[in-house]
Amino acid sequence: MKVLKLSHILLIINLIILALPITGIALFNLYDSNLVRETENELITQGVIISNVFKRSLIEQNPDVDFNNYGVAQEEKYWIKEDPSLGKWRPLPASLDLFSDEVLEQAPPPIPVDIKPDKLALDLGPRFDDLLQETQLTTLSGIRILDYNGIIIASTGWTKLLALNNQNDVKQALKGVTTKVIRRKSPQEDSFFLPLAEAVISAFM
Repeated sequence: MKVLKLSHILLIINLIILALPITGIALFNLYDSNLVRETENELITQGVIISNVFKRSLIEQNPDVDFNNYGVAQEEKYWIKEDPSLGKWRPLPASLDLFSDEVLEQAPPPIPVDIKPDKLALDLGPRFDDLLQETQLTTLSGIRILDYNGIIIASTGWTKLLALNNQNDVKQALKGVTTKVIRRKSPQEDSFFLPLAEAVISAFM
């Protein structure tokens, strides 16, 4: 029977000790990625519901407006194309991953612009402030509603009537592109974010 030398045993023990923190880091990153995906799924759901409620409220509040010609015309390449295999369904799966997606720097603060906010959206905005703030108490999500110029007209925070079109992801969203990013959280943000949250990164939809 072959007996392992003491040096071999010590080498094996050292390798195991070395592997433990590496394995722990990998498992921790995997847990973080799963947490980001869960957060992303929740934000997608909230975004779709709020978007549709706002759209329906806008139409009901302005029955005489032709909404086929409302806002900024979307380029054809950004039109939603129906998938024959899915029919009318348009699922939007979570895809953010801490392993493969870059964690962007903190979002630049909203900026003043010379453009006036859309009056129809602005008139409807105050009705949604209370709804968003009440929703945040349960979902813990910071939510902003923008008009088609990128100007904040409703929010869970106090910053409004400033624009977010200085952010690339918002610029893409205004074109009609579904945009999802991970950013470092800014300590200077207003209560658009949950004040007691201790996370260092945030998912943006």
